[in-house]
Amino acid sequence: MDIQLKHEALSLFFPVDALCSSQESRTESVVPDKMPDIGYILDTDTSVYLRRKSTGLGKVFLEGEIHAVILYRGEDDTLQKLQIQMPCSYTLEAAQVQEEDRLRASLTLIRGEGRMINPRKVSVLVETKACAELYRPETVELTSDADGEDLEKQIQELSIPYIASVESKSFVVSEEFSLSSSAPAVKEILGFGTASAVSDQRSLGGKVIVQGSVRFEFRYLGEEDELCQERFSADFSQLMDIPDGVEGSAEILLTPEVAYVEVLPGGSGKDVIHLELHLTAQMLYHGVKTLSLMTDAYSLHHTCAVDQKDLVVRKPGNRTFIRGSAQTLLELPEPAEESLFGYVNFSQPEVIDGKIRLPVQA
Repeated sequence: MDIQLKHEALSLFFPVDALCSSQESRTESVVPDKMPDIGYILDTDTSVYLRRKSTGLGKVFLEGEIHAVILYRGEDDTLQKLQIQMPCSYTLEAAQVQEEDRLRASLTLIRGEGRMINPRKVSVLVETKACAELYRPETVELTSDADGEDLEKQIQELSIPYIASVESKSFVVSEEFSLSSSAPAVKEILGFGTASAVSDQRSLGGKVIVQGSVRFEFRYLGEEDELCQERFSADFSQLMDIPDGVEGSAEILLTPEVAYVEVLPGGSGKDVIHLELHLTAQMLYHGVKTLSLMTDAYSLHHTCAVDQKDLVVRKPGNRTFIRGSAQTLLELPEPAEESLFGYVNFSQPEVIDGKIRLPVQA
C-alpha cells in the first residue's frame, strides 16, 4: 500500500540551556591628593551594566562594568564624592552551545558596600548575578494528513504554543529634565540611579510595539552645600521585528548598557539635567499556531507501522502582578537628625519550592 504523507512546517526556537552564576568583585582605591582625608563614609551607591555578551568554544561570555560612588564626610567637614569603576566578567560553561544559537542574558546587582581602610584608602565589595538562556532555531515538519487506500486516520486540531522569535535591539533614551521651581541650582552631581520597565506591548503586522518608562533619581549638592534629590520619569517606544502572520505575545527583558548624566544651563535660569541611557531590549516572542495533525493511522487490510515523534514546546509563562510591602527598623549608633536619601536594589527573582523569592537590599 502506497501512502502519501502531507506535512506542515513550523519554524520555532528550542530552549537549549539556562545558566546562572554569582560572584563578588573587590577593589581598593586611594583618595586623590586634592581631596581631604575621610572622616566617615555616608553612602555607597553601586550600579552594574551589561556591555557585551557572546558565545564560543562551549562557553557563554558576559562582560560588564560596575560603577560605584562613595560619599564621605571629610575631616574638614566637607562633603566629598569618590567615583570608582571596575570590570565585571563571567564565563559560563555551555557545552551544548552552537554557532546559530541565540543568547538572552542579564547582569544584576545583589549588593554593594564601601569601607574605609584608612583615611586615604577605601575598599569596595560588589556582588552580582549573571543569567543566560540559549535558544536554537529549528524547522520541524509535522504530519498533517495522509492519502492511502483503506487507511483510517485520526486527525486532531491542536493549538501549539511555541517560541517564534528571539530578538535583541539596542536603543537610547535621551531626555532633558528641568529642576523643580523650589530646587536649588546644582553645584555638583553626587549620584544618580535609573530603573526601566515595559508597560505595554502589542503586535502590529510583522512588528511588536514595545512601550515603557524610565525612572530617574538624581542626587546633587546645592549652592549652599545642601544635599538635594530630584525624581523624574520618561516614556519610550520601540519597534521590534517578529515573523509575519504569527499571533502571540512578547516577553521583554530590558538590560542597561551604560548611562550618562550632565547638567546644562536652562533657558529660564534653572538647570536642566540631561540623561542618556543606553538600553537593550531582549525579546522572546511566544506564538500560538492552530494545526490539524494526524495523530494515529491504521488499516483493516494492510499492516501499518506508526512512527511517532515527540515535539517539545515551551508554553508562555503566566504573568501575575503582586503588590506587597515590607518594613523594617534599623538601629543607628547615634540619633539621626534627618534622612538624607534612600534606595533599594532588587536582584534576580528565584523560584524556590514553587514560590518566587525576590531578594531586596535597602
